[in-house]
Amino acid sequence: MKNKDYVTFELSQLLKKNGFREPCLSHYTATGTVWRCNDEDDFNSESELKVYSRPTMWQVTKWLREVHGLHISISTVIGGRWTYELQDLWQKSNMDGEYNTRIPERDGYPCIDTYEAALHDGIESALELINNNGNTILR
Repeated sequence: MKNKDYVTFELSQLLKKNGFREPCLSHYTATGTVWRCNDEDDFNSESELKVYSRPTMWQVTKWLREVHGLHISISTVIGGRWTYELQDLWQKSNMDGEYNTRIPERDGYPCIDTYEAALHDGIESALELINNNGNTILR
């Protein structure tokens, strides 16, 4: 895999803070150095060590869907740029009784240069909906 398929050091720190506890094949040290391993491990469970699991972006989006019911929908916009929106997969209907799962976290749609950058921003926005105890604050 290419390096851009992995979350950034900053995002890995947010993931640990928000309860990401999935086995990964690599982790970041406290200074952001990448360490690769032969066997998967949950590096975030090491609370006394300043290490951070380094999952792929795909692994994080799967975790957000399965554990928190949050989906990041990436779309193209004019000029070969990208945008995203968040969706609550567990919402049955909104206050008006409509079946719209979009989470309106902002006005308008940002235009982002790359798919990976749009996905990164979407992950970051989804993590803002999870509190420090690992619970989704929408519910």
